[in-house]
Amino acid sequence: MDVLRHGRGMTLTNGNALAGRLAKSAFDLKIPLWLSIPAQPEPTTSTSHS
Repeated sequence: MDVLRHGRGMTLTNGNALAGRLAKSAFDLKIPLWLSIPAQPEPTTSTSHS
């Protein structure tokens, strides 16, 4: 049922438990989370190796 509702299982084990705990701690500490920020390309530098 979780997969239908949320797109993946919601059982908090392994990575899900860690991500859930980090999110809860951030919310509790009122740390701003940017949830819908578009990805930006990483700046590149041109260096030549001789």
